[in-house]
Amino acid sequence: MTGFTAVLLYAAWMLLLPIVYAGYRVPMIAAGRRRAHHWERGKPTDDPALLARAKNAHLNCVENFPAFAAVVCIGALLGKSAPIDALAAYVFYARIAQSVAHLIGTSMPLILVRGTFYTIQVVLILYMIGGVAALSCVYDDASCCRRKVGRAQPSNPLRKIASACHSYAPTSTAPSRECPR
Repeated sequence: MTGFTAVLLYAAWMLLLPIVYAGYRVPMIAAGRRRAHHWERGKPTDDPALLARAKNAHLNCVENFPAFAAVVCIGALLGKSAPIDALAAYVFYARIAQSVAHLIGTSMPLILVRGTFYTIQVVLILYMIGGVAALSCVYDDASCCRRKVGRAQPSNPLRKIASACHSYAPTSTAPSRECPR
């Protein structure tokens, strides 16, 4: 799955969640049992618990989507999609898992599960930012990029970064400064 595919699926999931609670509310409004402004923000709700949780899961998606989409788009604009493509699907999967945990309930174990999947998303997005920075050879030294990233283990998601840096690195063995820490 590419980064763009993950963004599109994330956006589709974000649009699917409101259908859960709109599917309940629209018929109530159409039948005249509720007024359209009955569900304004900040008011107490008399919705079934599942609908309230669906709305909260949707709002969580809306809060986190801009950062994810920005990292994917900027990585692509810079021509550095390898670290994005390696990890974007996992961000999406963690988002789905967080939303499903949100929909299931609000017990303390489920809150911890949601928090865990949120943390996974944040760490993966930060890792993608680091991957783009490493690929961009921030220190303007391709051989430094090769030394720092080229040691990635085969099971490490940064292996794509390593191969991209190796192909980017100059063929000559020009002297280079020490990699910044």
